[in-house]
Amino acid sequence: MRSTFAWIPVLAAAVFAAALPGCDAFSPPAFEEEVVVEGYLEAGRSIGYITVSRTLPVDGTYDLATQAVAAAMAAQESGGAIVHIASVEGSYPAPGHGHYSVSKAGMIMHARAAAQTYGSAGVRVNVVSPGLISRPGIEDAWPEGVGRWKEACPLGRLGTPEDIGDACVFLCSDLARWITGAELLVDGGVMSNPTW
Repeated sequence: MRSTFAWIPVLAAAVFAAALPGCDAFSPPAFEEEVVVEGYLEAGRSIGYITVSRTLPVDGTYDLATQAVAAAMAAQESGGAIVHIASVEGSYPAPGHGHYSVSKAGMIMHARAAAQTYGSAGVRVNVVSPGLISRPGIEDAWPEGVGRWKEACPLGRLGTPEDIGDACVFLCSDLARWITGAELLVDGGVMSNPTW
């Protein structure tokens, strides 16, 4: 049985609320931009730690959080899995989004370095990079962008929080037991399009 908790001060938390039913939410004031979900497959065995932020600097926030969680997981015989949420813009920047792209690229590199650091302790570290995710009001607020995305998307739609949550659950599961240091694009195939 899985039990979960989350810090839910930002929209991205909907990903986990949708993918991991039964989340108990709380919001520590020191982490207003971050979402954290920890899941358990069985009592006392932590299987995953998932972080999300908008543009938090990848310094002490992620490094210290990753160190703390990796140490706890390393103390378990079963190790564990850490998943950071970045964005397709960490690898495919958009005009005018430099600050956002740099932040997400840093998260991707941090996860790869952490995979090297903690792998010998049985701790896997990966990244999910979502594409454009549906949320209330997005089609009214940005109709041209949503239209461009849907046109470029081989699957013809925006992503859902469940799409991202399912990818995270997969990376935390034993089905991904030999995957670490990887970035999983969850974008409906948009980034598979040729750029020429």
